[in-house]
Amino acid sequence: MTAVRIRWVGHQLDSEATVTTDPAMPVGRFHELEHDLTDTLGQQLSSAQSLRLVPASHLHGSDR
Repeated sequence: MTAVRIRWVGHQLDSEATVTTDPAMPVGRFHELEHDLTDTLGQQLSSAQSLRLVPASHLHGSDR
């Protein structure tokens, strides 16, 4: 994860995380991961109603 943002919207938490992904990961798999993590977050924190993942390219060596 390169960045995380969580904020209150009314009585619910809105979450966004920028995550480093494998460039070969299919978009459908990325959305499945987002859905699974949203469910897990909701189970752990009842006020967390949404999680948005933002893909970031994998950094190599001198790109960091």
